[in-house]
Amino acid sequence: MNRYVNILIYRGLLLGFIILVGFLFAPTKPDAMPIISYMEPAERMTIFLIDERGLVVQTSMMIENREKDVEKRAEIVVESLIIGGKHENKIPSGFKPIIPNDTEVISTKYQDGIVKVNFSKDVLEVKKEYEEKMIEAIIYSLTSIPEVKGVIIYIEGELLTKLPSGTKELPTFLTRDYGINKVYELTSRANIQRINLYYVTKVNNEKHFVPVTKYINSTDSKINIIIRELTISAPLKMLNLVKGDVELIDYEMDENVLSLVFNDAILVKNKISPVFKESINLSIADSFELSKINYVINDKTIASKVFEENTGKYLVK
Repeated sequence: MNRYVNILIYRGLLLGFIILVGFLFAPTKPDAMPIISYMEPAERMTIFLIDERGLVVQTSMMIENREKDVEKRAEIVVESLIIGGKHENKIPSGFKPIIPNDTEVISTKYQDGIVKVNFSKDVLEVKKEYEEKMIEAIIYSLTSIPEVKGVIIYIEGELLTKLPSGTKELPTFLTRDYGINKVYELTSRANIQRINLYYVTKVNNEKHFVPVTKYINSTDSKINIIIRELTISAPLKMLNLVKGDVELIDYEMDENVLSLVFNDAILVKNKISPVFKESINLSIADSFELSKINYVINDKTIASKVFEENTGKYLVK
């Protein structure tokens, strides 16, 4: 009996050895490909944070995956604005979040271009001097998502109708028309225009855009006002991006394509400063639905900016 068992074991071992040798020396197919695990690439997401001067500044942070769901993107954006939140380690040096610690994002809902955010009541604990900045940071961060046109804020299911201190009423539907880092240069109640201007500042030797909403008295066109304001002395210790007599000679709007005609003073070593061009792009895109901006000098287009299709807003890549 033992002898019979030994024979069976021997035959089993021999068969296993033959199969192993056949596998090791089997010819490989020329089209065989190694199996590679795929990792979703990281993505840079635009957010608006507070700098050391208390200004709301456009910056960005990296997220691990390219999240396509708008509600999930909105949740990540809002959570990044919470002090001590789950994304605090991704916040760039020199900036800080503004939403009070322990605030919970109960839900984010997206439909037809609108994000509805439901916060816990801890969000109302924001300091009075920062409450309007907090609203601005939420609006501008969420509307940096291409699909989002506006925001509605709830506190534990109740619509937020006033600033937390109760000193100012809020529109139900919040858009970039609400303004940011507001500056009032008004001399009367007549011909008031609101424009968004993106100045440039340095934080830890890196350039960042600071949106400033100016209210001024003027009968001029918004485009003329924007270019004029960006070419005069920069306020609030911002960088002066151009020198000399930069002049917007003319402009033309053909459907959603804007052509800006400048004099030669805008050129530095035969090129437009990339940062100054971005400053113009951002500023104009907050006021107009555009598909493209052309920069023209001496009847020649020397630079262009193509905007994201169907978004009507500029996105920092």
